[in-house]
Order: sequence, then structure tokens, then C-alpha cells
Amino acid sequence: MNKKPDFETVKAMFDNLSPKEQEALTKKGPEGAFVPTIEEQEGGRTTRWDLFSRLLTERIIRLDGQVDGSMAAVAQASLQYLDSVDNKKPIRMIINSPGGSVLDGLVIYDTMREIEAPVHTQGYGMMASMGSLLLVGGDKRAASKNSSIMIHAIASRTEGKIQDQEVGLENTDRLYKILADIYVAHTGIPEEKVYELLERDNWLTPEEGMKLNLIDEVIPHKKPAPFAHMVNKGAPKRERFNEKAKRLIEEIYQTRTQGNDNKAAPANTVATPATKKGGPSTP
Repeated sequence: MNKKPDFETVKAMFDNLSPKEQEALTKKGPEGAFVPTIEEQEGGRTTRWDLFSRLLTERIIRLDGQVDGSMAAVAQASLQYLDSVDNKKPIRMIINSPGGSVLDGLVIYDTMREIEAPVHTQGYGMMASMGSLLLVGGDKRAASKNSSIMIHAIASRTEGKIQDQEVGLENTDRLYKILADIYVAHTGIPEEKVYELLERDNWLTPEEGMKLNLIDEVIPHKKPAPFAHMVNKGAPKRERFNEKAKRLIEEIYQTRTQGNDNKAAPANTVATPATKKGGPSTP
């Protein structure tokens, strides 16, 4: 029978982690920030939690900061644990990340898709690079009103003998194809259009993210500012977003809204654009 995880259950899960994973879990707030401890009274007993462990009992997982091995280990363990407790109830994953390691990010993504419990992703602040892919990979995806989404090509480095560098570049191309395929699978955008979008850093508003089907909704403010009606809805004075990307977004959006969504269509076969020489990581 499914039950809400209690203190002993969460503590047992924590004790089974390696020292490195335990350290990562206790530092899941912004680096250097104080993580609050809260107390709960029940049946004359006092239970103390760090805030992030308490959120875990409510099926909330936070991904804050650089995507690395520590984040991947804790996120994977948390997803698998919550799925074992209740594989029907949604898990809420909150993301604020500049991206990071492709391989570690794929650990999190694969676990999100392997478990049965639905994973609802919500982006706040910045969801860039691998952070955007984890956002897109949710069963329901949303972003806060003033957040930013950034998608781009994979970047990496190699060193050593030229033969080894060629092997490294081949692996980078393979990973780039994996990432592009994931965007195709979750957005329905044709493969060649995805590669066009990934050619350079593309910073998107939540509304642009919706046009590309990267997210399903923008999280509204429940308490609008008192003078919100005075805000100029026009474009920024200095428009930095490249016009080619803007045209591409509108083209994709018009295709989707005209009923030509390619979600069920097989991906087109195109050559993978050349990338920087290097190993499997993103900025």
C-alpha cells in the first residue's frame, strides 16, 4: 500500500548514500547559502528536517546550479525512491540551472523517463543548456513568468594524440545527436529545424518556449504588481535576439498551429553540424 514517506524512511535512504552523495544532498541549496532547518510536532514528538529533505516528502525535487555527478546521483536516487513509494502520483521537479555535464544530465533524463511516476518540471530563473533539456523532458512542463530558457549546441574539449582527439570528436557528435533527438521527441519539431535552433546560443522567453513546444504553460503571478497595467508590452530598447532565430521560431510555430505537427512523424535524416573538438560536456 502506498504511503507518505516518514522521517525514518527518508533517513534510511540518506544513510544508504555514499559520503559524497550525502554531502551533495545537504548542499543542494545555492552554493554557500544557509539551508534552513524546520521542526514539526506530531504526537508529542519533534522532528527536525533540513528544508530540502522536507520538500522531498512532498514529492518535490530541486535541481539548483551546475549539472554534475553529485546532482545526478541525488536526483536519480530521489526519483527512484519516490517512484517506489507511489508510481502514480506526480513528482514535481524545480529547475534553476546553467547546464553542465551532458553525461550527468542524461542520467537524470533517462531516470525521469524510466520511472512510471509522472514528472512535472517547473523552471525558475535560468534553464540553460542541459538545464533546458531536463525542463523539456518532463511529462508536464512549465516556466515562471520572468525566467529564461537557453538552447544551444554541445561544446567540449579534447587533448592528447590526434587519433584520440578524433575518437573524442566522434563521441561528441554522437552525444549531440542524442540531445537533438530528445528535443525532437518532446517538441515535434523536425530534426533539421532543431539543428538550426542549436547552431548558436538562443535565449528564449517562456512565451517563445511555448511556441516551440519546449514548455506547456507559463506560470502566472497570483498577485500582480499594483501598477502592472503601466508596463510597456513592446520589445526591449536594445533587441539582442538574432533575427534568424526569431524568424525560425515563428516558422515552427505557424507550422504547428496549422495542424502540421510532426510528433508522430519519423525524424528526418540530416548530417549533424560540426561541433567544437572536445569531450562530452556543455558550458
